[in-house]
Formats: sequence, structure tokens, C-alpha cells
Amino acid sequence: MMRSVSPIEEALLDALAPVCIENGLRLALCFSHDQRRGLEMCGCLVKIVAGDPNPQTKGAPVVLVCCEATEAGYVVDLLLRLRYVSTAAGFDAALAVECDGHEFHERTKQQAAYDRARDRELLIKRALVTVRFTGSEIHRDANQCARECIDALLAVAALRGGA
Repeated sequence: MMRSVSPIEEALLDALAPVCIENGLRLALCFSHDQRRGLEMCGCLVKIVAGDPNPQTKGAPVVLVCCEATEAGYVVDLLLRLRYVSTAAGFDAALAVECDGHEFHERTKQQAAYDRARDRELLIKRALVTVRFTGSEIHRDANQCARECIDALLAVAALRGGA
């Protein structure tokens, strides 16, 4: 069962749409991610978004945001996947985004150590880079956080030869 999106996650999600448009990208959201069918379900959503009538984004690469995605046994707040239209199948890049409220992150040394170990495991097992924002950063400037997410996703794509 999926937990609801937190207020800081919602603020970041709201900021992603205009940042995607600024970068010539389309945005699709997925609120229920099934690991076994993840790419198939995401592919269906990408096809739906491909019919986007907005002339600014028609034919543009798609950023699919899966909320509460499960990767390597961990629940990731937001999983951003980039797919270029020219790609026959699959995704060109992915990025894990964590929205860290003070209550559950880094209040203790154990919480901080767990988060760092988790980030390393996602990188090693899934080649998945994790970007973390504090709730304060998102509340202060959600648009800047969204820009950093898209910049990081595009950088990962470039490293993989997708850009």
C-alpha cells in the first residue's frame, strides 16, 4: 500500500512541470509503481503523454516521475526516468530523489548512516544516483530544487550517452 505524498514531495512535484517545459521536456506522473511491471506501466504512461497536444512539448523527451517507487528493496520518494523519443524501448537515465523531512532524517547518527548506506546500495545495485533535499530547501525554493533534479537527470543521461 502506498503512503500519501508528503507536503514537501508535493511542492517539488508542483515545481517540476514548469522546469520540464523550460528544458523542452514533457512530464508524466505515476503514483503507483509496481516493481514487477514497472517499466511496462511506465511505458503505458509515456504513450499516453506522447499524445500531449501542447505544441511546446510535442515530440519532446519525457520525464516520468514515479512516486514511492521500489528499487533494490527501498522505497524511493520520487524516481525520475528520462526517455528520449528516439529510444526504441526503455529509459535513457534514472535518478532517485529523496525529500528529507527533519523528523525522519538525520536526527540521529543512525538515521544519517542508514541514509548514506542506502544511497550507496542504490548506486551499486541499480546504478541509481540519489539526490537529497531537506524540507527547508524545498520550502525555501522548490523551483531551484526542481531545476537541480532535471539538471542531475540530464547529466546522468549525458554520462550514459543519451544526450
